[in-house]
Amino acid sequence: MRNDRRIFLKSLPREIDTPLKMFLAIALQAVHEFGSLMPTPTRPPSPLSRTVKLIYRNTVPILLAIFVAMWGWRAMTPQQLFATEDERARLLSAVGASPSIRVITLGTEWCPACKQLEQSLTNDKVPHVALDVEKDRIGGELFRRAAQITGSNSIPKIILDKDIVSQPKLFVELARGDGAGR
Repeated sequence: MRNDRRIFLKSLPREIDTPLKMFLAIALQAVHEFGSLMPTPTRPPSPLSRTVKLIYRNTVPILLAIFVAMWGWRAMTPQQLFATEDERARLLSAVGASPSIRVITLGTEWCPACKQLEQSLTNDKVPHVALDVEKDRIGGELFRRAAQITGSNSIPKIILDKDIVSQPKLFVELARGDGAGR
């Protein structure tokens, strides 16, 4: 392309001043790259191509909305951790807690969200057992099991009765006042 432009500029008479030469060189380059300086007539897109473009343009937002909806549903849906009530009672007796306690929290002492949850449960006078996943062997095993079920290794994890629940779900269940310790 550069050689074409140089040959073209050399073929111009010397009387033509430099700005005009530059304009002509740019015009030549445009013609070479685009085929013409005049816009080519285009036909309107078909309805099918408009639909394909609409779907293609909105794929990421649609997939994001589906992901958020699935995540929200999974976060608010309790997932069973203990197969039986006896298994849960054995775990509570192994950590020295009463089998009547409904809430077990899994966290660490350095986690701000764990501290806030612990403080909320204590202020609301909800009987619960807090297990440190780093210091307690049973807490660590229970956390690994819960993380495998939920697919998330975030803390705190909350167990209400036999199910892993989210913090909002825990407080909704406790607000129902069905013997949660109030």
